[in-house]
Amino acid sequence: MTWKLKILTIAELVDALRVVPRIMLMGYSVLVWSVVDWFMGIPAPTSQHTALVVAVVGIIAPVAAFYQSSGRNWGNKDNRE
Repeated sequence: MTWKLKILTIAELVDALRVVPRIMLMGYSVLVWSVVDWFMGIPAPTSQHTALVVAVVGIIAPVAAFYQSSGRNWGNKDNRE
């Protein structure tokens, strides 16, 4: 097995396991958790605080939709989209 074939095999495995989208989704989940936790600790939140939390939490739906729609089409025989 040549070095190029090894690298391509590793890249194919990383793509199949969707490592990067999973890391991004976990990171964004931690961000949302942190923002909500911070917001809950504010004694008297203002409308600017609320707008920030609404924006950060509201963006998780498109991020999750992107994660779910990305990835390989396993129904195709040669795995090309």
